[in-house]
Amino acid sequence: MKNLRNVAQFREMILQHKIEKIYLFIGNGPRLQYENITNVNKQVVEELKKLTGDSRWLGIYGGDTYVPASPDLGSVIYKVKEVLNPVLLSVQGWDEVDPHVDYIYKYQPEEGQDGKVLYGGVDKGDEVLYGGTAVYLSAEWRSQLTAVVNVDARGRVGSQEKEFAISKGLDVINIGPCEPLFKKSIM
Repeated sequence: MKNLRNVAQFREMILQHKIEKIYLFIGNGPRLQYENITNVNKQVVEELKKLTGDSRWLGIYGGDTYVPASPDLGSVIYKVKEVLNPVLLSVQGWDEVDPHVDYIYKYQPEEGQDGKVLYGGVDKGDEVLYGGTAVYLSAEWRSQLTAVVNVDARGRVGSQEKEFAISKGLDVINIGPCEPLFKKSIM
């Protein structure tokens, strides 16, 4: 696993690996998870096979940790790496990194007014981006993306990221329905 520290290193990595397509993955985190991860993984892998073909591609995500007992986006990313083996970049603000990740881009964590760490999100009023969202949906990174793969994001951050991506004209590929394990809304 290698660390990327800036956009120049990100672009250099793309050239080094001869990356042809770049997909940003958004979805449910540990609060909502997925009810049937086997079905979710099948849908994601089938769609990615159609999208990527034989091309060399990069998958970017917000660092959700793979925990087999907690089937969230981290589980989806693990399966994508296992089956399709893209170059994988985790954008995160903490030290723990899954072993299947090839690159990490570590951002400086921010705290909200309530003192909680902001892992991501969008303030619609003035389009301020927080946490990982401020990295992978920044203007510099958006210009590199082929598409956003929305694995039926229903939580606060994922929903905000999806709406922001659409508002900026990004291609958003919706996969689902992928029912959450926990039905309560946290929006």
